[in-house]
Amino acid sequence: MVIEPSNCTFQLLMEHINEIVSYNGGDQGYLNEIFTRWHRIPKHMNFLKHFWEGDEQEKKEMKTRLFGADPPILYVVHYLGNKPWLCFRDYDCNWNVDILQEFASDVAHERWWRVHDAMPKTCRSFVCSGLSKRQH
Repeated sequence: MVIEPSNCTFQLLMEHINEIVSYNGGDQGYLNEIFTRWHRIPKHMNFLKHFWEGDEQEKKEMKTRLFGADPPILYVVHYLGNKPWLCFRDYDCNWNVDILQEFASDVAHERWWRVHDAMPKTCRSFVCSGLSKRQH
């Protein structure tokens, strides 16, 4: 999902782009510096696709079950690392780079493509217009 800010909010974001340094070097850190009064949503509403290096095997298996649950338990999966639409359909390309393997999950990757394929064709172009022929 991509959320487009109002013109007023966009202007606010652009006015401070050269003044505020993101604490984590990314957009999330910058947004957290701008929007300081926000409330966290429950984890199942924004679940990170991430397998921490220190995760016990049991925790990794639990996360995999959550990603693959049918009917879905997670409402939103935040895909960290390489995005599914930038990889092959049948393979999470986060496995290809050592430092990105903590973001790799074939089950979560497959879930994304299932959701994508279930969308009306007229909506798919809004999701990821950069898909290559090999991904379709």
